[in-house]
Amino acid sequence: MNQGDSPKRVAPVATERGTQVAEVTARPEDLSLSRRLAYGILRLSLGLNMFIHGAGRIHTGVHDFVSRAEKLFADNVLPMSLVHLFLTTLPAIEAAVGFLLIFGLWTRWALTAEGLVLTALLFGTALRADFVAANANTPSAVGLVSQQMVYLLTFYALLAMIHDNYFSLDTLLARRRRN
Repeated sequence: MNQGDSPKRVAPVATERGTQVAEVTARPEDLSLSRRLAYGILRLSLGLNMFIHGAGRIHTGVHDFVSRAEKLFADNVLPMSLVHLFLTTLPAIEAAVGFLLIFGLWTRWALTAEGLVLTALLFGTALRADFVAANANTPSAVGLVSQQMVYLLTFYALLAMIHDNYFSLDTLLARRRRN
């Protein structure tokens, strides 16, 4: 066995017929590494998604994004000045949070901030009653409530499992502070 290989444990498991079969299980430290890797991949993927959302809108022109998205809120109860301010700042927030998540820096606060921004976005989308289907003219930042709920579930999972945020600048900096 190589030094990098981890031996597996064999545990007896009863079947429906009462017979015992051997089940190979991973060692607890293997499961911990798997959780940490999964967390890192999910955090990185969400960070890339958020960063590209924001940076793409900044690159192509925030004004174009804002003017298209504002049209969706024209007959809404929200004041247009508030809608304009929110939509104008949204790309910068998404890019900043995405950048932090990519590197795992201030992860808890980045997830919390973007979760709250997404909750505000969900509020506006729900007021528009955009529950069923998006159309080709809908900017992705103001898509379906159901799509936003999937994002919020992802934020929840990452916040709930923050203890698995091992492959990050947060962990590196915490180690340096301890030493």
